[in-house]
Amino acid sequence: MSGGVTIRRARPADLEAAVGLWRGLQDEHAAMDARHRPSASAEERWRTDFGVWLTSEDHRVFVADAGGEVVGLVTAHTYWPAPMYEEEMEVYLTELVVVPERRGERIGERLVDAVRSWARDLGVRQIRVGVLSRNERGRAFWSRLGGEDFFVTVTLPVEGQERTARGVV
Repeated sequence: MSGGVTIRRARPADLEAAVGLWRGLQDEHAAMDARHRPSASAEERWRTDFGVWLTSEDHRVFVADAGGEVVGLVTAHTYWPAPMYEEEMEVYLTELVVVPERRGERIGERLVDAVRSWARDLGVRQIRVGVLSRNERGRAFWSRLGGEDFFVTVTLPVEGQERTARGVV
């Protein structure tokens, strides 16, 4: 049950809570798949971008507020496919996270509904979402909401090349 939780646009005062949720999401993804390695500057860049997203008409950040505590976050932006595809704006939902102790209360669904409402206001017919292939819970969540696989991205190791945090040596 998600009683007592309000979904609202994020505010500058939500920065630290939002960064904490984002960082937790990165840690969860890294635990699921070692190929998920944000750069050393990722958090600093995310912090900077957060302020831009709050004032941009092309971005939305919504939070789930439980009595003054931010317990969920979703970020999204307008998106235009590559020129070889039919030119139709979409919304790209980039991050969705709910604190672990509040998962299963439909908070994530309510955050997605906020993005859907924004997309509807823009006249967008489709929301694009990326989900880590090894994130079984996340994949099940998107499937329950009607999401379908569209493209699958694969990684292919290059024999004889050692991976490092910065790429290939």
